[in-house]
Amino acid sequence: MTNSTQLLGISNAIVDILAHVDHALIEEMGIMPGSMNLIDEERAHEIYNMMGPATEMSGGSVANSVAGFANLGGTAAYIGRVKADQFGEIFNHDMRSLGIDIRLEPGTDGAPTARSHVLITSDGQRTMNTYLGACTELGVSDITADTVGAPKAILLEGYLWDLPEGPALARKAIDIAHETAPLLPCRFLIRFASNGIANRSKISSATVSTLFSPMKMKSISSCRRIPLTTLLKRSSPTTTCSQ
Repeated sequence: MTNSTQLLGISNAIVDILAHVDHALIEEMGIMPGSMNLIDEERAHEIYNMMGPATEMSGGSVANSVAGFANLGGTAAYIGRVKADQFGEIFNHDMRSLGIDIRLEPGTDGAPTARSHVLITSDGQRTMNTYLGACTELGVSDITADTVGAPKAILLEGYLWDLPEGPALARKAIDIAHETAPLLPCRFLIRFASNGIANRSKISSATVSTLFSPMKMKSISSCRRIPLTTLLKRSSPTTTCSQ
């Protein structure tokens, strides 16, 4: 196996659990409508048991981007941590059904697979309750020459920097890819600079501070956008980052 692919995504592997509910159920759950809450495993089971019929599918911002890319005919791979449980099987099945190369085997111990309980009311409002679980256990040891391979582009999720080993595993992925391009979403640039990522991306901290003010960082729309097709034409690997 050459592990050569057009796009490699590295991110939190989360299963979306979507259910149409009424406002009374959200009130009964004691949740603010339209909010996004991080919850523990016990609360995740409680909400799941109250939701009723639901649709369960792979999710997470980078995983969704990789899935969309593969669905359009691109070759893609993915690194994210799930457990060998019901939701881990759902996540890997959905991604592999699109031809995505899953680079990590499900864990046999540790926390259960992450899931986001999305409660959708008749007005279209979504109330999200997310249990991060196994995805927070993604670590430096998961990033190797074999798992990274030789992608033309690497898509890193900004939330990786909240993981215990997130900054280190991101740096290692960049090192393995040998070279990066100066394309990062603005809201994360200054945080990346403090972790040494800006230097590896040939962007100085001073340049980051000059180009992207705190006001501009409030909106992803202020970022310079480059089509992925353009990135994939470059001869050297490209590292970009998603929210």
